[in-house]
Amino acid sequence: REFLSYGASYLRIDSDINPSQTFEGYSRYVRSFGRDLVRLNLRERYTLHDNGDDRTESSYTNTLNLTGEYLRPVTNWATMRLIGDYLMVRGRSPSDEVTASVELNAQFGRTELSLFSELAWKFLPQNTNRSTAIRLQISRSF
Repeated sequence: REFLSYGASYLRIDSDINPSQTFEGYSRYVRSFGRDLVRLNLRERYTLHDNGDDRTESSYTNTLNLTGEYLRPVTNWATMRLIGDYLMVRGRSPSDEVTASVELNAQFGRTELSLFSELAWKFLPQNTNRSTAIRLQISRSF
C-alpha cells in the first residue's frame, strides 16, 4: 500500500506589529511493506518579514524540514519506531538540526511500556550543541 500527498499554502498577516507573508509547500509519502511502515515528510516554509515603520526594510526566514520514520512490529506485543529528522533554518537566525531517535512500545495485558531515546545536534554559526534524552514511561489501566 502506498500513499502520496502534497500541497501548498499562502498566508499574509497585515499588522502594525509584525506584518509578514508566508509561502509553504509540503509533501508526505507513506508506504507499507507487509507489517512494516515507512513515512517521509518534506516541508518548506518561506516567510518574508516587513521591518521598520516605512516597511522598506525586510528580512526573511526559510525553513526546510525532512523527516523519515520506520515502524516495525518486533513481536506481537511490541513495536519499534526509528526516526530521523533534519531541520534547516536560514535568514534571521540560521541553524541546522539533526535528530535521530528510537522508540520501543510494548503492551503486556493492561500494562504499557514506552522507551524513547533521542540524540540531537544543533549547528549554529558560532557553536554546535548536542543533547541526549531518554524517557521511560510505564502505565497501567484498571
